[in-house]
Amino acid sequence: MGSKTCARFVLLAALISLAQVSHGQGATCRHECISLKDCPSLAQLLTNPSASDVKALQEATCSIGSSGLDPLVCCEDAGPTRPRPAPLTQPLTSPDPVIRQTECGRTFPLAIVGGETADFESEIWLALLGYRDSSSEDIQFLCAGSLINERYLVTAAHCVNPALLKPKQFKLEVIRVGEKDLTSDTNCNDTPRPRCIPPSQDFIPEDIIQHPGYDSKTFANDVAIIRLSSPVDFFAFEEFAGPVCLPPTGESAEQLANLWLFSVDWGLTRTPSQFLKRYGVALVDTKDCNTTYNGRLTAGQICVRPEDIEACSGDGGSPLTATDPESNAWQLLGVHTIGVGCGLSHLPTVYTSVSYHRDWIEQNIRP
Repeated sequence: MGSKTCARFVLLAALISLAQVSHGQGATCRHECISLKDCPSLAQLLTNPSASDVKALQEATCSIGSSGLDPLVCCEDAGPTRPRPAPLTQPLTSPDPVIRQTECGRTFPLAIVGGETADFESEIWLALLGYRDSSSEDIQFLCAGSLINERYLVTAAHCVNPALLKPKQFKLEVIRVGEKDLTSDTNCNDTPRPRCIPPSQDFIPEDIIQHPGYDSKTFANDVAIIRLSSPVDFFAFEEFAGPVCLPPTGESAEQLANLWLFSVDWGLTRTPSQFLKRYGVALVDTKDCNTTYNGRLTAGQICVRPEDIEACSGDGGSPLTATDPESNAWQLLGVHTIGVGCGLSHLPTVYTSVSYHRDWIEQNIRP
């Protein structure tokens, strides 16, 4: 077997393996999900694949054929098709359609971990919190949050707490949705395939509700919700912005231990990176975590540790996510509370449990 033929065989095997492991978490297609051999623009990448060709093929892999030996890909050569909605994961109970989670946690390409740039299709619920101080007209993005529907996002209480913002003379001014490139007014990338997607949009926060039990010393109940002054038009963003699902109430640590957990990091309070970084993280026992944080942690918090030794711990209010093993919809498990910077993977990061606070979130949203 020649070297090129061998490389082609190995790559095909890898794509089949990816499709099998993803269990439906493959790419959400704007075009038909068809056999790789029937998609000329992608099939030709198998001839002498470069690293960028391999990544493009991985990103395009959406499923596997009935034979189990035929990777299916999102093919731009084919006609457009409607995106596949993900199943619901315990939708919010309000009868109003604005509040219901109708297509939350939509699936996207298999995760890229190890601090590599996140795909444009991933973390589509991520929003940035922009602040202005009294001495400047510039907006500074210092925290993050996660959209749970067209009008609301979940973030950390320490990102909106007046007592913490006042000494720095910060005021929350805008919520940015759909941001993919912090250094540009456009959302474009060069690899693995050049493309531009709809630009980000800024929204005005209409109402900010901090959990009444928030404690800035222990970071207990470090969660808040923000209502936008106008609804997000997810259709205008195509598949590049959408809500994340809320997890069931009372999810146990044992249940989380069986999930693949992911965190994200822009480096908002350091030197921000151009594109979002995404890391795999592992659950840390609360008792072990409390050793690091002098016994301050409560039942409503989750501890994780990055799997990559060079990983960064995330931005305030940013999400901890995983897929529901039954529906494959992505859930918001945690809200970033305490981090330690970069390259300190031996120190755990603390998130506020969304499952623990789900009832409070539901009770405080309105149409």
